[in-house]
Amino acid sequence: MAPRPSDIIVVGAGIVGCAVAHELARRGASVQIVDERPAGMGATQASAGVLAPYIEAREDTAFLELTVRSFGLFDDFIARATGDSGIAVTYRRTGTLNVALQEENLRTLHATAALMTRRGVACEQARKVAEVPFARP
Repeated sequence: MAPRPSDIIVVGAGIVGCAVAHELARRGASVQIVDERPAGMGATQASAGVLAPYIEAREDTAFLELTVRSFGLFDDFIARATGDSGIAVTYRRTGTLNVALQEENLRTLHATAALMTRRGVACEQARKVAEVPFARP
């Protein structure tokens, strides 16, 4: 008996392609992933693994709304991936550290902090390295 054709073909075996394929398969679709490289060896390995919507997008944009929503879904995604695979996924939320060396960059950081505060996201501003809790020896 010949194998039945896939319902969906996902092009790209990076973290996003694999996550999409996994979710489609979980919902009952027959999925095939195609990529010229092994899984996770393209852009995925080059990323820093940072999920930081407030430093990647600007206020009042659809991109900010998308990144905040995606960030909010990530913990459940990790729990499902761990449960489905039986493999612990090393992930923890640690926050980000943004440094401003020029006045213009400092204004941008202040605006970002104000945005985060309005959205109920905890943030701290420090003027010196010694004021940053995790930067101390």
